[in-house]
Amino acid sequence: MTPFEQEMVRQGLDNLWIQFFIAVGAFLVAALAIWGDSLKSYFFAPKLEVSVQLQSPYCQRMPAGTWFRVKVENVSRTAAQNVELWIVELRRGSKSNSLQLDLVPIPLKWTHTGKSVAASINPSFHRYCDFGTLIHRAGGSPPYTENAQAMEFHLLTEPMPSDGSTKLGASAYHVRLAVTASNSKSRYFCFSFEVPHYFPPTEEEALKVVNLRPAERWNT
Repeated sequence: MTPFEQEMVRQGLDNLWIQFFIAVGAFLVAALAIWGDSLKSYFFAPKLEVSVQLQSPYCQRMPAGTWFRVKVENVSRTAAQNVELWIVELRRGSKSNSLQLDLVPIPLKWTHTGKSVAASINPSFHRYCDFGTLIHRAGGSPPYTENAQAMEFHLLTEPMPSDGSTKLGASAYHVRLAVTASNSKSRYFCFSFEVPHYFPPTEEEALKVVNLRPAERWNT
């Protein structure tokens, strides 16, 4: 092959590579135009975590009862929009012998707002959501009697069902929560807790006996 022919072959290969990269670039431009928002949502969607902190002021004793709250944290670099925390499943009993309660999916209330929707949670920031209140149904002042029927745990939902399905008596419970945002996929978190048969005389004991904690999803 002569030097001229070699040069022609080299230029031909260079042109093929140039055409290849042009085609790839055109495909990427078209893909971004068609699927840009979807790709952005997939790679840059906010990520929300749900956890619990059994300490004041996140959970605390008040005159009306002992409040329990969960923390919703945005661990991404994108603000989460229109965030809600839903109760999607509620079970009573032990892990090996539990009963699913008749409770339709319902959102919890954000702390200090009384609303079920948080307009946004900024990147690397968090908000608290009211989970429930341990109260003595009989009312009055302590000391209370150790009456199993007297203790209730009220899930703090918005709205509050009129059928009393969010008022829980003494037992062990398991709850599955879903955190949703308008610009991300739903994520699910499970927690277990107990409603005691007696009135815990101190805040410390109330937090200890209810023991709201992360858990694996129970077998159904």
